Amino acid sequence: MSTINERVKMLRKSDELNKKEKMTLERFGARFGVGRSSISDIENGRRDVTEQMFLSICREFDVNPEWLRDGVGEMFVAKNRNEEIEDFFNRVLGDDPDEFRPRLIAALARLDDSEWDRVAAFAQAIVAGKDPEQVERELMHAELDRQLDLEKEESEASSAS
Repeated sequence: MSTINERVKMLRKSDELNKKEKMTLERFGARFGVGRSSISDIENGRRDVTEQMFLSICREFDVNPEWLRDGVGEMFVAKNRNEEIEDFFNRVLGDDPDEFRPRLIAALARLDDSEWDRVAAFAQAIVAGKDPEQVERELMHAELDRQLDLEKEESEASSAS
């Protein structure tokens, strides 16, 4: 079974914490006010994790306290969908308002239902690994087909009357 010191290292090197940028000793410690050498000492068993540091790590990185203390359960606290969305918005809105993410959120807030359908289709296609330009062309063709179908139905309805 691993020690709390080893679990701190496992946490710092986890995919979850490294998905945006590499979580260095310095970057990890800076999130809760501890220096690079202190984190290195903890990871290498030369220093113990204080109770304050334990609480800070759990709070800052949404770590399951039972996992960090005893190695029991999942590494991270399970979040519901609303909590994940709240975390996302907190990260995005903390950016400079001139950066892309806050501007994207502001643009999304102005969409109507049909535009949301297009955004959803576009996002699903990108996640599936499709070329965004090809996806946009397919969406434009689908929209044109839908408009033609509506015009055809209107024409048939008016000629039937």
